Amino acid sequence: MAQNHIILEQISNVSKLLIHIGDEHIAINTNDILKCEADGNYSIFILVNKSKYLASKSLKYYESLLSKKGFFRANRFTLINITHIHSIYKKEAITLSNKEKIIVSIRNKSKLFELIKSLS
Repeated sequence: MAQNHIILEQISNVSKLLIHIGDEHIAINTNDILKCEADGNYSIFILVNKSKYLASKSLKYYESLLSKKGFFRANRFTLINITHIHSIYKKEAITLSNKEKIIVSIRNKSKLFELIKSLS
């Protein structure tokens, strides 16, 4: 059991994520992820270099992995990397570094307030 704890601790410090795509797992640097979008029971990873990957797990699964690595669930469909936030408009919309605007759901506004506090 102690060995499993050590392995889990090492994994949480790694800045790479293995995503399952088809018959393989692809390693992606978490800093390169701009956002993840829900597509049914799949997730679409959109990277800074504009490449996209369709992963065969739900957004909720990736949220549980990435929330500890600087990702914020803006709404039902979008998980964003906070390192790529350009601005926050009226505490209801987030503009990413690629100038895309993401609307924050009413349910997640309190989490956005906490995020603003922690980053200010």
